[in-house]
Amino acid sequence: MSEELEEKAGLTIASFPAEYYKHVVHLTGEICEPSRYTHMLELCHAAGENDIIYLHLNSGGGRIDAADEIIGAMGFSQARIVGVLNGHAASAATAILLSCDDFIIGENASFMIHSWAFGGYGTTRNVHAQTNFWAKQADDW
Repeated sequence: MSEELEEKAGLTIASFPAEYYKHVVHLTGEICEPSRYTHMLELCHAAGENDIIYLHLNSGGGRIDAADEIIGAMGFSQARIVGVLNGHAASAATAILLSCDDFIIGENASFMIHSWAFGGYGTTRNVHAQTNFWAKQADDW
């Protein structure tokens, strides 16, 4: 999407095409099972280049499988996705925020990034394989 930016009296004014669609999505609370985000995923896939999705986040994080699916859909989307943070984003929510095309960050906003935490159980061979798998996943992130 092309937009024209101009400075007037210390303000940046964005001009958008005559036909664009603004969508607002709120991602609040714990990020849980991926099926909870079907509407958001469908929106990301259906949105066109003249769409803008404002993604308001306020979450302490949660499941990385859901975050992966959301981030994948955002990457596929033709829309411009603007992350809006006025509260707190931690863990998986921070990964989602940082995957947005643009950001609006409030004065009192905060976010946290950390290394993964996980556990395993079973035979020694299974725990070793599981640990290697998750270590590769963390490196790819």
